[in-house]
Amino acid sequence: MKKNKSSRVLRMAAGLLSITIASQFLLAPSIIEASTSVKEVKTTSSSNTVSSSTGKHVQDGQRTSPIQYTIDLKLDEKQMKLSGTQSVLFRNTTKDELSEVVFHTFADSYRSIDTQTSMFQTSNKEIAKEYPNKKPADFLGGIDIKRVTDKSGEGKLSFENKNQSLSVKLGKTLKPGEEVVMELDYTVDLPFGMQRLAYYKDLISAVHFYPVVAMYDEEKQDWSRLPYSKTLETDYFESSDYKVSLNVPENYKVSMPGKLQETAADNGRKVVTATADKTREFVFFASPNYKVKSKNVNGVNIEMYYFGDSKEKDAVAERYINQAAKAIDFFGKKFGAYPYQDFRIQETYVEGVAIEYTRVIQMGQISDHTVVEDDSVFIHEVAHQWFHAIIGNDSETEGFLDEGLTNFATSYFYEEQKDEMQGFNGMRMASAPSEKAIASNNDEAGDEAHPLYYERGRLAVYELYRKVGQPTFDRIMQEYYNRYALGNASIADWLQTIGDIAGKDIQEHMRKSLYEPNFDLSDAYKLTPEEEQHLTGLMMKSTYDQIFESNANLPQEVFARMYHRAYNGEPVTIVLSDGVSKKAMEQQKQLAEQIQTLMQMGGAEAKIVTERSLVKKQLEKELSKSHIIAIGSSRHNPVIQALKPGIQKGSKAIQLDWNKAMKQKDTSGVYMVKHPYHKDRLLMHIYWTSEQVNAKAWPTMMQTMMKTSNFSSDFYQWFQMNGQGKVTAQKFEVNPISKFFE
Repeated sequence: MKKNKSSRVLRMAAGLLSITIASQFLLAPSIIEASTSVKEVKTTSSSNTVSSSTGKHVQDGQRTSPIQYTIDLKLDEKQMKLSGTQSVLFRNTTKDELSEVVFHTFADSYRSIDTQTSMFQTSNKEIAKEYPNKKPADFLGGIDIKRVTDKSGEGKLSFENKNQSLSVKLGKTLKPGEEVVMELDYTVDLPFGMQRLAYYKDLISAVHFYPVVAMYDEEKQDWSRLPYSKTLETDYFESSDYKVSLNVPENYKVSMPGKLQETAADNGRKVVTATADKTREFVFFASPNYKVKSKNVNGVNIEMYYFGDSKEKDAVAERYINQAAKAIDFFGKKFGAYPYQDFRIQETYVEGVAIEYTRVIQMGQISDHTVVEDDSVFIHEVAHQWFHAIIGNDSETEGFLDEGLTNFATSYFYEEQKDEMQGFNGMRMASAPSEKAIASNNDEAGDEAHPLYYERGRLAVYELYRKVGQPTFDRIMQEYYNRYALGNASIADWLQTIGDIAGKDIQEHMRKSLYEPNFDLSDAYKLTPEEEQHLTGLMMKSTYDQIFESNANLPQEVFARMYHRAYNGEPVTIVLSDGVSKKAMEQQKQLAEQIQTLMQMGGAEAKIVTERSLVKKQLEKELSKSHIIAIGSSRHNPVIQALKPGIQKGSKAIQLDWNKAMKQKDTSGVYMVKHPYHKDRLLMHIYWTSEQVNAKAWPTMMQTMMKTSNFSSDFYQWFQMNGQGKVTAQKFEVNPISKFFE
């Protein structure tokens, strides 16, 4: 999973926001120059020789796993319920005799807001406003276990479903190697809203809808009974065989992992059956409005399920398929072959997150203008097929193992694509070290899980990559795949693989990196100050590029566009008012310096002009070709006075009464119009109607001005403030991502 705060266009946004506003445009401290000289660690023992990975290909329908599910369900699309029967063959592969089998019933996490995943709560509050007829109870759901039977001959079994854990008492003790076949009858109430398990608009998302066999701990001689995490993920399962049949209306398109077949049913319905062996978890998505585009690449059928009828959206879907094929090929060569014959991409209505499942990934809504090749969140979820789906791990206790390796793999992919920002250089623009260890469990990590697992974690993997060199690193990962593909692994297993390939010294270095606090990248591998400044500029430019590509229908006159244009090489001139008080001049210069700093961070320059004579001289040439940021009183600003008729006309286009605004007492504000002399240039005026901005209003004026010009805000065309710093009038277009920064 990757939080998408970011909805793809904001993959760097959280970090940039702290750079641009919170830290008031201060660059990170200087970093010692990185060394490019890295020696590959040579294998010291013949036992470390590893052949290239050959893959572990899955033939669906063979039913060879020790856990096999046969699920037959019917969707009641009016009541939004699932009902049916689930048969589970369970073979005891432990060394212990078992008197019970425990299932996770994670669908019960939706019985209360207190147990639902917190990341969706904000979205559901917005949905509740959109659907006032929906009651709080409509956002809740759960699973009701009707009956459990031993089909092996013991008949009806006793059970207890409590705290998302279903304990089934077996009729007899199950010895190692013995099997039992249990049949469960149940119904599932689907909650309304934006969650993993939910229905919303025309889409049903079904994740964790069925009872799944929990993991058994032989050391503790007990089953895992953890409820689903409210903040992260609890997806620690055995790869199992599935045959799932779903009865739905005939106009529904259903996406599930595995080989799909459809057969007609009565009363305008159909049954969609999926056969998916050696699959870690089973999910489905269903909608009458899904469009499907598919392509077979190197034996893998890649499908995109998406909404929309435009040619642009069709093209975006095609590019996602091609990008998935490229990523599957890359990760297959680097780590081990993708073992399945299908891979499906879902467009859904989730916001702020993308989620991986075996053979399926779930994205949020996708724009007709999405730049697919820049969508690192998508690549992250594809990489999770290797580090979660193919090689599983306990995400509650060792979250680094899938998220850290996946995040590194994402940067590795972009590095090979020569993407400077999303490759290794971008990765090295990381947060500060944490006092917590990267290998902390979820409880220990708390709200630092993302910087620990994703950011510091991938840096630790990068340091390993640099220390041993690319060939040896690839051999480590291929051997890790060979040992644990379609099974589960631990950090200890990964460290053992490192030691076997690269030697005990490297293994010990990696162990310390993960288990000791305050891990930081070695100085030799950090960015130089010059590299960091260059990369910051690329990141700023890319973020603004994607914001405006994703909002192609915006009016030209929005504040943030000034910076977007500057970062793309167009000239910007700041013109200060003259003949003003010393205090007013100080305020003008303070604003100009902050604007200049933000411009410089994106690799742009803003020239400052303070002399009226120079403005007159340049107006017909330089200033007619430049974007202009005028600061100060309209009465004293030479460019405003010179272009006044055109500015008044432009103000009408943005519904601002310019004459009235300039006459209001003790008022300040900002507006944006088209340059009167150049249709492809803009003019921003940061103004005040008094001699200077009131001292009470000045801090708010500064803060509001910079905030509304940033990519994280709504798209402002103008705002006005009174002498107390209160916004009294404004005009803006809603930015869909601004709520993620509230």
